Amino acid sequence: RERTRMHMLNDAFDDLRKVVPKSNLSEHQKLSKIATLRLAISYISALNSTLKNSGVEVKRVKS
Repeated sequence: RERTRMHMLNDAFDDLRKVVPKSNLSEHQKLSKIATLRLAISYISALNSTLKNSGVEVKRVKS
């Protein structure tokens, strides 16, 4: 079970790495998990700010 859970978690991190833009990393460098999460937080905050400045209403999604 733990191995399956870790595979699923690592797959989710890989998916997140694919969609979050990386500014100064080469194509072959892999972000650490913590760096991936921090970059995702920064990216989501920037997108949220862009939406607020454009007058679009942002709704929170419940998990």
